[in-house]
Amino acid sequence: MSDDDAASIVGRLLDTREEFIAVLIDEMRARIPELDHDAAIVRLLKASVSENVVSGMNSLMHDGEPGSVEAPDSALSYARALARNGVPLSALIRAYWVGHSRSTDLIFQFGAQVRADVRTEVVAVLVRRNTTWLDEVTSQVARAYEVEREAWLSGSQGLRRRVVGDLLDRKPITAEQAERVLGYGFDGVHRCVLVQTTGVPRAADAVVEALRLGSRARAHLAVELGDGVTAVWLTVSDPAETTIAAGGLPPALVAIGNAEPGVEGFRRSYRQAERVRLVLTTGEGGAPAGVDGRPGWARFSELTPLALMVHDVDEVRAFVRRQLGELAGSDSRVEVLRETLWAYLCARGSVTATAAALTMHRNSVQYRVERAVELLPGQALPDPAHDLQTALDAARWLGAAVLA
Repeated sequence: MSDDDAASIVGRLLDTREEFIAVLIDEMRARIPELDHDAAIVRLLKASVSENVVSGMNSLMHDGEPGSVEAPDSALSYARALARNGVPLSALIRAYWVGHSRSTDLIFQFGAQVRADVRTEVVAVLVRRNTTWLDEVTSQVARAYEVEREAWLSGSQGLRRRVVGDLLDRKPITAEQAERVLGYGFDGVHRCVLVQTTGVPRAADAVVEALRLGSRARAHLAVELGDGVTAVWLTVSDPAETTIAAGGLPPALVAIGNAEPGVEGFRRSYRQAERVRLVLTTGEGGAPAGVDGRPGWARFSELTPLALMVHDVDEVRAFVRRQLGELAGSDSRVEVLRETLWAYLCARGSVTATAAALTMHRNSVQYRVERAVELLPGQALPDPAHDLQTALDAARWLGAAVLA
């Protein structure tokens, strides 16, 4: 066997690299539900798969000594992120075996085009090298995961995270046991708020304090979940929406669940806030003004249909384009028309109220609404307009992820 024989197969593998990476990512997310996480974690998955594929293909060109293969930095970062988010190590290792299986299939496929007299030897060598790479890299990412997980769960904050996680996952822990560890009672009405910040020291603390004061909470529980996300539960006397006083708060994504009673309400409000956070993190570009005019703040009560759909962005995209037609375009002119129609529907079809909300003349509002309707399928406003309203919400919050 010559190096040229192996190089010919590796060359074909490299030619299909981008397509192969896309297929792997889709298959991993479909076969391993734990990896189909929020947008930030999925971005890390994509980076990890991309660098692993390049590393793995390069390793096929030579027999490496034990310990000579280094896992890509992005692969280690992804493993640590999964550890901080409570994704089991088994899910990560399964992903590597999916990649190994698919890459082995390609080696056999392209190996069939090598000269018959060396084919078996060439394929055997490449499969062995591929398996060696898998063994080396999975050992390193598993170690990175375990070290990160151990550090993350150690100490009082780690214990609080574990207890909250057990409670949310309905593991065998009673409310009384959780209360003793957390110092937070479960017999009241709870609103969960997820606060996600990036890079600003103590930013979450400032937002948590504003939420506590704005809701006049009788008690509150704040637990760091990892990757800049803090979960806050507020025990509220009045289930009315939390109001936040004007003032200079640091930039953050803030997802607010409904106020719900008891332990089940503690769980339900968290799930609602998590769905809203997925809306906020899936959107591409700046978030629109939400709660009290703050960009990146949103309530489940205002985005319920979209929050229940957003886990499947492909379906949301199809829904938006089906409902909006040409109004799903991404150019600035269409965006202005779309925003005006959204405000018009929020004002229940009142041109006067829309003009006041947008600080525009009534005639300008009327003109924009008419132009927007002309771009809709059927060139008419549906009655009722619930689906249209949801599609416009999706366009506002998710942006380029769902627009044409």
